[in-house]
Amino acid sequence: MRDAQVFMSNVLQCLSMMYKMQVPVVMAFNKTDVVSHQFANDWMQCPEKLCSALEEASTYASELSRSLVTTVSEFYLKLQSVGISAATADGLEGLLNALTI
Repeated sequence: MRDAQVFMSNVLQCLSMMYKMQVPVVMAFNKTDVVSHQFANDWMQCPEKLCSALEEASTYASELSRSLVTTVSEFYLKLQSVGISAATADGLEGLLNALTI
C-alpha cells in the first residue's frame, strides 16, 4: 500500500464492493508494526499529497488514478480507518470498536 498506485487500486476495489454490497466499510491497514499507516491517512485527508505521490510514475494507470483522485476523495474522506498489527495486536481494540459502531 505504500505505493500510491496500489493504494488507489485498493480504494477503487473498496468503493466497488461498498456500493455493490451496500454495507459500511472500515479500512484496516495491517502490519503497522513494520510500517505506520500514517501515509495512507495523509493521502485520504489530503488529495494533493496523493496526487503528488502518483506523479512519480508516468504510466497509464497512474494517469487514470490522478484523474480519479478528486472524485474518489469524497468517498474515502467519509471512511473510518484503523491501523492494526496482527503480530503485536496493536490497534485490534480500535478495529473492534470501528466494526461495532
